[in-house]
Formats: sequence, C-alpha cells, structure tokens
Amino acid sequence: MHHLNPPQTLSLLWCAQATQGNYDGTHDALFCGVSTDSRAITQGMLYVALRGERFDGHDFATHALAAGASAVLVDHPIADIPNAQQIIVKDCYQALLDMAAARRSAWTIPIVGITGSAGKTSTKEMMARASASQKRSFATQGNYNNHIGMPLTLLNAPADTELLVLEMGMNHAGEIDVLSRTARPDIAIITTVDAAHLEFFDSVADIARAKAEIMNGLPKGATIMLPADNAYLPILMDHAQACGVHPVLFGLDANADYCLTHHHIDRTGTHATLRHAEVETSYHLGALGVHHAVNALAVLGACVALQLDLAQCAHALHHYHEPKGRGTLHSIAWNDGIITLIDETYNASPVAMRAAFARARAIANTGNHRLIAVLGDMLELGTQSPELHAGLAESLIEQGFDRVLCLGETMRHLHEALPNAMQGGHFMHHDEAAQALAALLLPNDLVLCKGSRGMRIETIIQQVQKNAA
Repeated sequence: MHHLNPPQTLSLLWCAQATQGNYDGTHDALFCGVSTDSRAITQGMLYVALRGERFDGHDFATHALAAGASAVLVDHPIADIPNAQQIIVKDCYQALLDMAAARRSAWTIPIVGITGSAGKTSTKEMMARASASQKRSFATQGNYNNHIGMPLTLLNAPADTELLVLEMGMNHAGEIDVLSRTARPDIAIITTVDAAHLEFFDSVADIARAKAEIMNGLPKGATIMLPADNAYLPILMDHAQACGVHPVLFGLDANADYCLTHHHIDRTGTHATLRHAEVETSYHLGALGVHHAVNALAVLGACVALQLDLAQCAHALHHYHEPKGRGTLHSIAWNDGIITLIDETYNASPVAMRAAFARARAIANTGNHRLIAVLGDMLELGTQSPELHAGLAESLIEQGFDRVLCLGETMRHLHEALPNAMQGGHFMHHDEAAQALAALLLPNDLVLCKGSRGMRIETIIQQVQKNAA
C-alpha cells in the first residue's frame, strides 16, 4: 500500500467540461487534488464548496484560496474571487460526483468496491494489504466511504495507483447505487447483511437490497463476493442474476466457493485455512477473530478474480492488524497483575456485537481469564432497537461472559434480559460505568469495550488507563 505520491494533475478546463460548469480561465491552469474542507487545503488543490445542514462551504471559499487552492468550485459567482479561479456549476455535490465519474473513466486500473453492514473497513484494509504484494494499491482513507468521501478518494488517489480499493457506506436506500455507478468497480464484496442503520429501513431485507446496489455499477459477468452464511443471501443472489454478474460465495458453509475449513486464535492473531477448488491454502492474520478470517476469504477470492497470485496474497495478510478501535488489545498493569482491554469502540451493530463476543471468548480461552463486557447503545436501529439490544443476552450467555456492564438508554433492555449473576449494572454516565468497572476488576481479567461511535465508549478505556497510572 502507498499513500505518498500525489494525485493526477488535472486542468481546470477538464473540471469545467466534466461538470458542465462555467469557467473563464486559461487552458493551462491546473490543480492537484480536491478537498471539500477549507482547513485541509494544500497548495494547488481544488476546493469544492458544499452546502450542509450547519454550514455553507461558500463562506470559506476565500479562505481556501488563501490557503493555496488553485481555484474553487461554487454554485454562484463570488465577488471577491477572480473569474479565472472559480468554476460555477448548478450543484456542487453533483459536480463532485461528475468529476469522480470522469476521473474513473480515465483509469484503466482494476477497482474493488466493498460494502456490508459490518466489516467494511477491516475488509478494505485487508484487500489493500493483500493486493499490495503485487500491485501499488490505494484504499479509502479513514471513513471516507460516503457520498462525499468516496468521490474524493477517486479524485485524490495517487497518479501511479495500480489497484484502487473503495469502501462504500450508506444510511439510506439508493446511496450505494450512486456510489457504484460513479466508481464502476470491476469486482465487489458484500461482507454481511445485518440490522445496522435499521432506523432508516423497514426491514433487514430492505438493507440487503440496499447493499445489493453495489452490483449496479459492475460490468456484466463481473465477480461479486457474497457471504454464504448470511440469511439474506437469496436476496443478494437474485440481484446478482438481475445484474448479470457472477456470484462467488465465501464463508463457513461447506459448499462455499471459498470455505473456511479450520481456524484457531492465539495472542499473535488468527490462523486459518481456506478451501477453494479442492485446494487448501493457509493464512495468518495479525487480527484476532473468526469474522476477520471469514472476511479474508472474500479478499482472497477477489484477488484470484483479479488474477493475482493467491499464495502471495495470503502471505501478505500476515501483516494485517485491526485499525484503532476495531479490536485493539490494551494490556494494563492492575493490582500486581495485568488486565487486558479489547478496544471495539469504533462502532456497533447486532452482528458486530456477536462477532466481538465470540472473539473475546476465543482470546479468553488462551488464558485463564474472567470475561467482562462494557457495552454501549447500538444507535440507528429504529423501532426494533429494544428487542435487538435484549437479544444480545443469548449470545453473551452462550460465550460465557462473567459480568456485563450496560451504558446508555437502550442498553437497559439488555441489562434486564441478562441473568442476575451476569448483571454488572446499568449506567447512564461514563464516569459511573468506569467506577463500577474499576471496583470489579481483578488481575488477569479480559474486558470487551464496545458500542456505537456516538456512545464514546473509548472514554471508559481512557479512565481505566488513567486509574492504573
């Protein structure tokens, strides 16, 4: 993977043509890179002024030029800016998509699109890591996976990129369709379908149909990697047939094209074996969890579809580690011993919660650990939220957690569903939860900390670290 080289230098005239904008400048005026944030502008970039609910990017256009922008893309003329430094379009967001689509048309490199209710970012990172063994790959940076971030990734990818990995996220139906038709990936992966963002959908089946939109931009006959073990696979398969694309299945199912036949977890990561076309291939991930091993199947399947060497790609996964907040282990000195915190605070959905519980149990099995969880609300689950929270109790019992601390309004439903012996308390404030956890902790304890991004569960970890110092 590389992040260092600059994006393709483009002309402002090219931008005007791609966006059907008005531009009075010269043919040789250039820009290198695009930003919608005036604070992130560096010398020579193009600034795109977007309108949001709480801000109007046009208010910062002059700031962007002062910071070194070559020009600004705006939806009305700005008096203080020379005509040669502004491109005027009807709609700046649509213009951003139009530029990204035009840039994509110029790429002859393979593009991989990734979506799913959980595991998008880790799968994206694995795809970039695996393919980098043979290609100069570039992947979506951070969480730039939405209707603004994805086109920016297309426009800001280094000019010498040989393989582009795009993460595609969504909250509403139709969003993935726009991203896929803009990026036109050559291969796509759907990691899983679950009740994430159910607030914006009537059912999980509707979420499956929204995720399936990633196939809409694929060329006929292209490969779509689909989760064999998912209850909504029939919906995904139907959409694949309608789009004329080729489904390749991955998972624990023995009939999957890429089947996980063996796995075990230790402190160094996850050791796994896949079977494809009657041949077994072993691989090791620096990340811990069977869900990582399963998503790696999708990655390796995509690599094979790209005609990359499977053995080299599998070996490269040895260097993959979880991004921050997605399973990082923190060992902390505590009362003449060590406790371990599992930092899963980046986000949460029902399927991600259950995967985290299984992963924590696998880690606990590597030593004589007591297993504790600090869980925050799963947000954006709509009217089914109470039952989805309460429904986590079954998995926590199955994985043998010793104590569960619940933080947030909706986590009350989980607290009430737990057996008395597992109840570690229900809290509305981080300080209270942190104090209760500190009073509970014993040396050698393993503590899973997980909740939706908006719950800021990482503050619990920070308070425990502070108390231990």
